[in-house]
Amino acid sequence: MFDYFQTPEDPATVHENRRLHEFILSKVPSSVESVLDIGCGNGWVAQHFAKRGKPIVSFDISLDNIQRVLKDNPSPTHYGVKGDVLALPFQRESFDLIISSEVIEHVPDTASYLSNITNALKKGGRAIISTPYNEKLQYSLCIHCNRSTPLHAHIHSFREDSIDHVVKAIPGVSVRAFTMSNKGLLFLRTHKFLKYLPFSIWGAIDKLANRLINKPARLIYVLDKDLKSASMSSQKRT
Repeated sequence: MFDYFQTPEDPATVHENRRLHEFILSKVPSSVESVLDIGCGNGWVAQHFAKRGKPIVSFDISLDNIQRVLKDNPSPTHYGVKGDVLALPFQRESFDLIISSEVIEHVPDTASYLSNITNALKKGGRAIISTPYNEKLQYSLCIHCNRSTPLHAHIHSFREDSIDHVVKAIPGVSVRAFTMSNKGLLFLRTHKFLKYLPFSIWGAIDKLANRLINKPARLIYVLDKDLKSASMSSQKRT
């Protein structure tokens, strides 16, 4: 029901989305050769990688999103696949980089979601996952089924250590958590002048603001699949 290709009316939201994308891309290793975008939405990941000639797969549960993203970002190395993240149709260790932005809060089975993503990562690969930080989930009563229904279809809320226990059960995978997008800066509408700053300077200001008032709006998990540990675990299975 949501149109991912419609520009938000609120300039503060536009600015926050831009900074989120810049933050995610700042965590991308320079050696990346193949990319999977899980929950591609409007295709901002494809827009970045397709023009660089990198093999990029835009993956989404919505066929409409995929068709639009392929049309907007034509490239001989850009592919679209429709499917469910809980049943990824890819071989093990297929991608150097997997990005899944604003998806994990919608997925009913977080453990399977993370397991499928790390299975699709090559040894030495990286997955970057973003989600709202410590979100207070809200519900409304559906007048049709008389059941409690989550607003925006957000069914999970996450903090820095929320997935630690899940990742510990995955051999050879480590996780780091980063917070960003200070709510105080958002409330004060500082985007009116911060939007002109380069990402590095904006990031320093945002980090300082979160130290003074610890109210981040976004959380980013970076999962790394260790080359040595992954190899050892594979040998043990064999």
